[in-house]
Amino acid sequence: MEEILKVYDEELNEIGRSTRSEVHTKGLLHQVVHCWIIEKKRTIDWLYFQQRSYNKEDFPGWYDIAASGHVAANESIETAMQRE
Repeated sequence: MEEILKVYDEELNEIGRSTRSEVHTKGLLHQVVHCWIIEKKRTIDWLYFQQRSYNKEDFPGWYDIAASGHVAANESIETAMQRE
């Protein structure tokens, strides 16, 4: 079963729900979460990335932030972040 996401207007008001594929195909606004890992070593800030799997549909093999993903229509931002 395909993921269902909340859809928002330009003022971030929820205007409906749609499948992940429709959201991406139509470029609809939707919630995502990102986790950035930053470490300070002496006077240098290090930002960590991971390489995406070559099996991913979007941007296979590219470097990306530590964790990110969609917020499903039935979950909170906190739950989505923990899941990711």
